[in-house]
Amino acid sequence: MAELAASVAGLLSLTITVIDISHRYFSSVQNTTRTVKGYFRELEALKLLLVDLKALEVYDLPNATVTALEGCHGELERLRSKLQKRSTDNAFSTALYRLAWPFAEEETRHLIEVIHRYLDIFHAALSSHNVRISSATLEAVRRLESRAIDIERERILASISYVNPFSNHTSARDKHDARTGQWFIDCEEFVQWRQGKHRSLWLTGIPGAGKTVLCSTAIDFLQRTRHVNEQVLIFYFDFSDDQKQSLQALLRSLLRQACDALDTVPADVVEVFRATQKQGRQLSPDPQTLTGLLKSVLNALESVTILIDALDECSEVPAVLKFLHELKSKEFENVRWLVTSRWKDDIETSLSGVGVAIVPLDNALVDADIRHYVGECLLRDPKLCTKPANIKKRIEVVLAEKAHGMFRWVECQLDVLRKCRTASAIETALSTLPETLDATYERIIQSIGENDREHARRALELLAYSKRPLRVEEVAEAIVVVPGCKPFDIDDRFFDPSDVLPICAGLIKRVQDTNDLVLAHYSVQEFLLSKRILQTNVADFGLHDQKSQARLAETCLTYLLSFEGCSTYYGIEDDFPFLDYAARNWLNHIPVGSTDSRSVLTSLVFTLMTRWQQPGSFDWFRLCDPEVFYGFNDPKEEASPVELVCLWGRYDVAISFVESGPPFHSHGDDCEILLRFALEESDLFILKRTVAAGCNMHHTFPHGESALSLAARIGNGEIVAELLSLGMEVKTSTTDTRKGMYSLEIAVHSAAKAQNKNVIKLLLAAGADINAQNPLESSQVKGSPLNILLGSWDPLAPQCQSLEFVEFLIQSGADVNGGDHEVDPPLISFLSRLVPPTHVSAEIAQMIWDRDELRSFSPLCGTLLLNLAFTIQCQQRPKSTPTSACNPTEHNSASIRNLPKVDVAHLTAMVKLLLSSGADPNAYGSLYAGTVRASAIRHGIYYGNKARKLLGAGANLDLLGPDKGTLLQAACCLPFEANEVVVVLLEAGADLCQYDRPEESPLSMAIKRGYKTIAKTLVDAGAETLPRTEPKERSQVSNSHAKMLPAFLGPFRLQNPTSDQEYTVECK
Repeated sequence: MAELAASVAGLLSLTITVIDISHRYFSSVQNTTRTVKGYFRELEALKLLLVDLKALEVYDLPNATVTALEGCHGELERLRSKLQKRSTDNAFSTALYRLAWPFAEEETRHLIEVIHRYLDIFHAALSSHNVRISSATLEAVRRLESRAIDIERERILASISYVNPFSNHTSARDKHDARTGQWFIDCEEFVQWRQGKHRSLWLTGIPGAGKTVLCSTAIDFLQRTRHVNEQVLIFYFDFSDDQKQSLQALLRSLLRQACDALDTVPADVVEVFRATQKQGRQLSPDPQTLTGLLKSVLNALESVTILIDALDECSEVPAVLKFLHELKSKEFENVRWLVTSRWKDDIETSLSGVGVAIVPLDNALVDADIRHYVGECLLRDPKLCTKPANIKKRIEVVLAEKAHGMFRWVECQLDVLRKCRTASAIETALSTLPETLDATYERIIQSIGENDREHARRALELLAYSKRPLRVEEVAEAIVVVPGCKPFDIDDRFFDPSDVLPICAGLIKRVQDTNDLVLAHYSVQEFLLSKRILQTNVADFGLHDQKSQARLAETCLTYLLSFEGCSTYYGIEDDFPFLDYAARNWLNHIPVGSTDSRSVLTSLVFTLMTRWQQPGSFDWFRLCDPEVFYGFNDPKEEASPVELVCLWGRYDVAISFVESGPPFHSHGDDCEILLRFALEESDLFILKRTVAAGCNMHHTFPHGESALSLAARIGNGEIVAELLSLGMEVKTSTTDTRKGMYSLEIAVHSAAKAQNKNVIKLLLAAGADINAQNPLESSQVKGSPLNILLGSWDPLAPQCQSLEFVEFLIQSGADVNGGDHEVDPPLISFLSRLVPPTHVSAEIAQMIWDRDELRSFSPLCGTLLLNLAFTIQCQQRPKSTPTSACNPTEHNSASIRNLPKVDVAHLTAMVKLLLSSGADPNAYGSLYAGTVRASAIRHGIYYGNKARKLLGAGANLDLLGPDKGTLLQAACCLPFEANEVVVVLLEAGADLCQYDRPEESPLSMAIKRGYKTIAKTLVDAGAETLPRTEPKERSQVSNSHAKMLPAFLGPFRLQNPTSDQEYTVECK
């Protein structure tokens, strides 16, 4: 590379020198011959090209180009030498230099050709280099894009599931001996399952029989022999890891593996998991959503094989069995599955009912594998391989004979035999072998030294109930903490954390990949939690859920309280390994519902919470929440201990604070906080305890809600009944809303909004008024419960329940005509929800009109719908003619077809129900001009000839509304010019002179809005340009309208234009 760069630089320098020398012969190139000019052009082009080559640092030129560089350098060197020889004498003048030009015309042309030839070579090389650079750049961009796609894909897959089942698979394969398990692969049931003769297989056996290792053998075999389009999905339920014990964990893990098998993650999966991201926190979709997503992805794959180990270690066995049943349907012909578990009646009943093939672990087959396994251990184990041959033979025979198909039992006996240092010790151990796993574990615990027993008990308890796998360092740190007694002392630590392993040898094991410490087998946990251990000599090692969880909570709290303050939080977990787990899980270990209000645990919790809120104290919460750690949020400045534990979902802990009295809580606010949480969670037990602790039941919550109204809104009848039985003050009328927040009226409205019949019955029995208006000043909706319900229904969503509930309210005494100047009657409230024109299509309007049973009240229902169809058409007209008359016959069928549709049957039934219950079709409403019929005109209802039929139904055309006007006035101030509506009204006999104020005459309104056609129609019908009213009542507006008539009407002529009292209009 360096040599090539030097060649380019040398050639460039030589080219510049040749150009300089050549210029000595010619003072001005412009005055030279064409040939000489071409000579200089070629040299300049060569110089520029060499400058580019040097700047681009092009070092990968082909050999031919390198040879050309050398050849060009030789030609230019000869040229320079010849020119230099003639130009060394300074006595030459410019003219003499020109005369001394050493080349004839033909020679100069030859030089041009030589230089040009080299230029072509160099240009070709540079172009080739540029192509390579472009290709490399595009390839780099593609790689970057691919990498970005891969990163996004991995991020999405990680959000689907972070549980790694392959760690369990690796651990199981580590226990596998190459000579074991082949019988399972060769058995008839497995072969038929593999061939597709049946799609489900259940491998079952006793505890410790090696089911997990056999499952890993099947997985390994399938991964090696699967065809190209077959996907193998696996999952191991694990008793030692809470994150691998639920249906949700199974579904998410299988979904991730299935999505990983596709080229791209399906869009619906991406959408669901992106929607679960809230403020940097991962929320989980519900099992139904996960099941639906997984099924859709499984259908997208050609062939899927699912293997699930240790079903009996799952916390939701019935739910998993239901999922497996669904995969047996014809919809998933491409899916087959294998599951392993112990023999349990509920699992057997469920699986045998759907025709699952069963492979029971036969002791004879397993014993053969055990013999191979023992032989391998005696051959390769560092402590066993050194034993004499006769001793090893004796061990192999005895263990194989007494194993009875239990690999786990053999493992435990080998652990004991490793510790034997003499032949007699081995013989004694072999002659006194325990017969069962329970007896084996009892013997192991009995062998623990007296000084180590407490540490061993704490370690087993911690591993049995830990919320996640714990590292060796964490366990070693935790078991030296004395719960609730003294602060953690660093001098109590083990010198080597690994010393915890020999203390519990045979009962715990280290996971090599993660350095996690877990119980050695599920049967160990079962023995420790069972009642059987209470009948043994190691009953003190028996675990009890409530007591053990409480001890672990005390351990975490004691550890956290040992830190008075901390100058830095970075790296603190390295110095104190148990700190992270204690900070995140102390609350999870507090047993639910059993905490004594005066217990040590309650005191520790309160001490931790109050000390945490003191300035300069150790902020353990920073270890739990990144937002708090980096200073974005500080919850301790905003909430009391009671409110914090309520926010964390532990109401039982909060009630312990409240019941303990001062200083555990500030009596007023904390009680009300707990009361609200109890109501929102519908927790009757906590509610009773809160009331018993002295809570103010008449407390007013934000937005004016009382305890009773909050309970009514949530809809729990038991809670409402309990509040009423506790003597909640009842008010059926309220003048001061701040004092009457606990009134029944608010509760009735809350229950009506939730459509809860039972709660309303309870409230009515207590004296509530079903027609009372909502007394809250802050309420945006006015009226009785029936008014509000009908005024807030959604016409786009079918609401059969709403119809039934409206009937219930009416039967309970709701007034179907209740309303005043501020509140619409129920019928108008209901129909007003149809005002947005997109709610109704023309087809539905016609359908309603054509129904015979609606003819009696068609002005109410049919006309309103027809108006809305009419309004739709008007709104779909081009924006360039906003005030032009709308042609009712124009119909944008595509737009109408795409409009959302209402539930016609529900709409019809609701109107019929209200009318049959006595609703007045001529009742006034606050939002409309006059009656329902009048309001229909204001919104442009009347539609062609149908309007004449509707008017014949008996509507009072000239009936004035409280503060609005007549139908004719309404027709003149529509948002579009609807002359046909005006014509129909005039033909029906509408009075031109019926109005309140001069400026509200129909003609004035039409002129004000620029509706020329309507103005002409009104004038033709005899409208007066100025009303006959006293002069003092005339408005400036009407006078100005009258003065606008000459220009506005065009073809009309005014009579007496100077008169200020009266105008008349006459047609030409």
